[in-house]
Amino acid sequence: MNPGTKVSTEYRWPYDAAHPDCWQEPWKGILLAPNDPRAWKNTVRFPGRLPEQAEVDQHLDDLRQRDTPLTGVPVLYDFDGEASVQWEATDKVVPYQQCLLHWRAARSEKRGTYKPVFRVDEHSSGFEVEHIPTGKTHWMGDGVDTLSSEDGQAWKPGTPGFLEAWEFILNEDASTTYDAYFLDLNPDDFDDPVLD
Repeated sequence: MNPGTKVSTEYRWPYDAAHPDCWQEPWKGILLAPNDPRAWKNTVRFPGRLPEQAEVDQHLDDLRQRDTPLTGVPVLYDFDGEASVQWEATDKVVPYQQCLLHWRAARSEKRGTYKPVFRVDEHSSGFEVEHIPTGKTHWMGDGVDTLSSEDGQAWKPGTPGFLEAWEFILNEDASTTYDAYFLDLNPDDFDDPVLD
């Protein structure tokens, strides 16, 4: 993902340990470049201040010379009006829209109200969409590079919430899913998906 992308992680879901009606949408952050001075503000290396760009570049060069890798990516959050940079685990950061759809599905599931009609199944060679009431499937192959967030960032298979978000999209627009993959089925013969 590119710096400037709206992102989040599944461990930034406020109140997700409480009743699902108390859950708040995931915190939204902006991915920063590792050499962005804001990522290093008030760190152990630069306590109490915002470093100059040259200082950050020198610090990163020093880390490279010592073979010390960065262990995450900087994300700038707005926590109720207060800007804060958090260094997040690289493999947990996903485009915000993907995280939000995963959150919506998880919240509905916790409420006991999530009743999808379509499910996405992952196989070693690709994906298939299943029509749950009939068990019919449609092979999707591995061509999932068309899934992307509103700002054009591609979603990646294997990232947290990828399958849940994709499944949510297929259920949210069930008529299109029927038209694209299950032309032999009449949508009126089945219940609509319940997503919230």
